[in-house]
Amino acid sequence: FRPTVGFSAVEAARAANVTIIGGPAGVSAETEEELRAAGCRVQRIAGKNSKETRRLLETMAREGRRFLATGSHS
Repeated sequence: FRPTVGFSAVEAARAANVTIIGGPAGVSAETEEELRAAGCRVQRIAGKNSKETRRLLETMAREGRRFLATGSHS
C-alpha cells in the first residue's frame, strides 16, 4: 500500500487516510476526532492487547486489506 509512517498528528491531518495502530493510550480519542474533523478517513486498529493487534495486522496484510471493513470510517 506504500504507506507513509509518522508520529505527528499535524502531519497526519494532511493525509486522506489515517490508520492509528493501538489504543487511546498511544493516540487519544481527542486526536482521533481532530483528524476526522480535518477531513481524514480514520481507522483505529487495536486489539485487546498487543498480541491481538499484531494478529489483526497480520490478517489484513495476508488478505491484502487496507482497512478492517470496506467503507469503514472508524
